[in-house]
Amino acid sequence: MSTTPTYRRLDPAERREQILDAANPLFAERAYDEVSIEDIAGAAGVTRGLVHHYFGGRNEVYVALLERLGAQREEQLPPPAGRSARARVGDTVSRWLDWTQANRTIWLATIARGEDIADPDVRRVVAELVRRAVAILAAHHADIAEDTPRLRYALECWTALNRAATRRWLRGEATRDATHELLASTLEHVLRTFGAPPVRRRRTSPL
Repeated sequence: MSTTPTYRRLDPAERREQILDAANPLFAERAYDEVSIEDIAGAAGVTRGLVHHYFGGRNEVYVALLERLGAQREEQLPPPAGRSARARVGDTVSRWLDWTQANRTIWLATIARGEDIADPDVRRVVAELVRRAVAILAAHHADIAEDTPRLRYALECWTALNRAATRRWLRGEATRDATHELLASTLEHVLRTFGAPPVRRRRTSPL
């Protein structure tokens, strides 16, 4: 006797995740402008109207993927380990490279190129992800760097270097060792230089 699979209605949260899971490889394999709502609906096995119902359009699906990837990054990058500050900085970079390698395809399709997409919503989400990453870096290395606006500005600039170097490594244009060396040495320099209290000049009494 043959059996037919039973249909189970998904709750809204499950349906959203199903659509995002289906859209993930599409954006990873193609350029942003080459993915349509019809493609997403077809991959998820739902109607175009259902995608519109839960997200609105392609832009909202892409933004939701960015936000989900950012949340996963924060959950999977715990505080660094190591006996010395330099070892902990190196561990931070190692954990980052491990995570991006594990999420290579979707990272290259979203966060790695987010600022290159003119859409203001995408740029807003990327800016928020950078802000949160900077806050985490400052908190994880508070032993050698004072968390100030000056430090956060420097770390924000460093994340652009991070993104460029990681992208080249994942594309096979640089080795992991070279990428780790570049990111760890520059991160430590930024933390120690821009996280150090400003040096106050001594007043000299006039002769």
